[in-house]
Amino acid sequence: MSGDNFLHLREVSKRFGDLVALKNIDLDVARGEFMTLLGQSGCGKTTTLRLVAGFERPTEGRIDLGGRRIDLDPPFRRPVNTVFQNYALFPHMTVGENVGYGLRFNNIAKRERRHRAEEMLDRVGLLEKFASYPSMLSGGQMQRVALARALIKEPSVLLLDEPLSALDAKLRKELQLELKRIQRDTGVTFIYVTHDQEEAMVMSDRITVMNAGEILQTATPEEIYRDPASRFVAEFVGQSNKLTGDIVEKVAGKVAIRLSSGEVLKLTPLRDTRLKQGARVRAILRAGDLHRKRDDAPGLSGTLRDTIFLGDQRKLVVHLDDCTEVELIENPDDGAPPPELGQRIAIGVTSEPVHLFEALDA
Repeated sequence: MSGDNFLHLREVSKRFGDLVALKNIDLDVARGEFMTLLGQSGCGKTTTLRLVAGFERPTEGRIDLGGRRIDLDPPFRRPVNTVFQNYALFPHMTVGENVGYGLRFNNIAKRERRHRAEEMLDRVGLLEKFASYPSMLSGGQMQRVALARALIKEPSVLLLDEPLSALDAKLRKELQLELKRIQRDTGVTFIYVTHDQEEAMVMSDRITVMNAGEILQTATPEEIYRDPASRFVAEFVGQSNKLTGDIVEKVAGKVAIRLSSGEVLKLTPLRDTRLKQGARVRAILRAGDLHRKRDDAPGLSGTLRDTIFLGDQRKLVVHLDDCTEVELIENPDDGAPPPELGQRIAIGVTSEPVHLFEALDA
């Protein structure tokens, strides 16, 4: 990935009547970067994609690509291409004709179009399907044909609007890695829209987390996971357990929190917190931050509600005494017998730093 930012969104807003879809966002994307826009439905990620593509125009703000303003240009004048959820392949054309179709508008001879379509299909591993029709392809193959068709015109930016959402889980995981490989091989900047956080983590150089038309954080997958900028990001990215309580003590970098059950936890905040004694807070703990206790050390207690076998892991779902439900992961091969449903479980809490935020509406 090159270090120069060449796609810029500056103070961009978009309104549809009374609906505010985007609120004054700023975003920089580097040349050759795989950037993912991650968020729930209605957060503004697809609207952002459509603004870059030219299918919508900003209500306010501007978009620059490669040093040139593009938000006033129609879609066909932008060096941008899009892969949609439904792939939009022409059913009456062969795979080769579908891939080479866009080159017809660039005054490229038929023989050259065929040669370049063959090269692009070879790159995505589908050269043998050149003479096939879309109806003869699997969902994963159609996705790769759509990708080849978009890349053959050598766009500066390729926009992908949840192109894997219709595929089964196994194929989706395989194509996540395939997409990342193709992006690295071609060097084309990818902007990918998804609500699937695992998908974003696997493929992205950086992730932009969005909510309610705003950008909450843009960072690498590891930074998003380990150092979320807000409570929303911490809760949205990664499996998290949420414990709410009141600060009863702050000593030597540790915070003691009393839950509604009366249990007191001593936690180390990841960041220095200005939250004062008596403040109501939300602690975000990952599944790995909790473990089933076999000693008398302070911790939590609750009732086992479910056990889920995951092969090399076993997930325990525990209903705590303050009515909160948490999940913890353990190794099924560690020699400890699995607990029975309804059994009381003692839970230890990590001594490592955890995310701590003001509870607000909790």
